Amino acid sequence: MGTQNQDWLQAIVKAIDQQWCGLSGSEVEKCLTEVYRYLDKSVLRKALNKILQEALTDESTSEVGHPPGNFVGCNLLVAKAPQMRFAS
Repeated sequence: MGTQNQDWLQAIVKAIDQQWCGLSGSEVEKCLTEVYRYLDKSVLRKALNKILQEALTDESTSEVGHPPGNFVGCNLLVAKAPQMRFAS
C-alpha cells in the first residue's frame, strides 16, 4: 500500500475536493506531488531551503505562496524561529 493510499491522505484529498470543487483533479494532483517531493526528497528540500534562507533578512517579511509553499514556509520558520524577531 503506497503513501497515496493511506487513509489520512485520502481524507485530506477528499476535504480539498469538497471545499474547493473548482479545482481540477490535475491541479490537486500537482499540488500533492509537489508537497510529496519536498517532503520525500532531502536534496530538493535542502536546495529550496538554502535559496529561501539566503533571501530572508531581519526586515519585516510576509510570506505569500501556494499550498506547497506553505510546507516550505513553515519548515523555514521552525528552523529560523530561534533567531527571528517577531512583531507584536
